[in-house]
Parts: sequence; C-alpha cells; structure tokens
Amino acid sequence: MHLAYHSLNPPTAFDLWTVRITESAGKLSPGKPELFLRTSSHETYPSFSPEGRWIGYGSGQHGPWEVYVRPFPRTDGGEIKVSDGGGRIPQFINARELVYRTDDHRLMIVPYGEENGAFVRGKPREWTSTRLADTGVINNFDVDPDGTRVLGLLPADMDAARNYRNSITVVLNFSEAVRRRVSEAGISK
Repeated sequence: MHLAYHSLNPPTAFDLWTVRITESAGKLSPGKPELFLRTSSHETYPSFSPEGRWIGYGSGQHGPWEVYVRPFPRTDGGEIKVSDGGGRIPQFINARELVYRTDDHRLMIVPYGEENGAFVRGKPREWTSTRLADTGVINNFDVDPDGTRVLGLLPADMDAARNYRNSITVVLNFSEAVRRRVSEAGISK
C-alpha cells in the first residue's frame, strides 16, 4: 500500500511524493518518501486508482489547471490529460470512473480503461448540475472508500447562513441516533 501527497518545495512549487505503508502486528509504518513528480509548476491533489496502477493529480504546468493521470509505479509512459477545459482534485470512484472538480465548482466524471497497458480516458461529462460551494483551491468534495457515494460541500442559503455564522454540525453514529430516537418515540418499524 502507498500514500501519495504533495509537498511545497519553493524552487519548484508543489511536488508529488509517495511513501510505502506497511502493516505489522496491526500497526501501520511509513517507509522512505520517494519523489514521484517534480516540475517548475504546481502538482497537487494526488489520488490512486483503486488497483494502485494510476495516480491522478491536478497541475497548472501547461497553462490552466487540468487533471492528469500517470502510471504508478512510474516505470513507463508520461502524463495523460483527463480533463477538458480545466480541472483539479481528481478522485477515482471505482476501477472505471474518475471524478474531478472544475474551477467553477462543477463535478465532472470521466470513464476510463486500459488498452495494451496504457490509460485510456473517455469523454468528461458533467456528473450533476448542482454546483459545490466555492472553497477556492481547497477540496470541497470526497468519495467514500467503496466509491458508491460522494460527499460535497454545497453553498449555504445566505439567509439561513446568517443565523448560523461560522458553525457546522457533524452527526456521529447517525444510524444509532436514529434508532434511539425511534425507540424513544415508540415508533415501530
């Protein structure tokens, strides 16, 4: 198993790194970080494909920010541009689709496959017409580990937002809370 991350290096901006993670006796241990990609531009938001064969990332190396994919471990081949018309923050949903965010906070989905060992992408399309909240360059969505759900930060209703300034509500153990309230209310299934 590997972890991918970006790290700031002032002469070359953000670079992509990977580190092997091993498990022994129920404990995770990191190996030595290895440089994966360094250019004179920013490379950020790395994401592994489910099978670990590809790394998706965002880069402004060729002008506007776009989403690219490279093979992992980097043994052959170069970058494959995945987005059309801008993009960043790629997340692999499953072994067939990748989702990314545009700069105007739309989620785009791209089918992909492999032919003769090469990454082959389909045509990007809008995944939903709902726009995410504007968080600048900060991530405003994530995909659950099994790729069945996407959690997104949506824009607040401005009138309601004024009443709840700088607050967020997080419910832990939601299913248990629902069961408890149903039981307390005496509602049967």
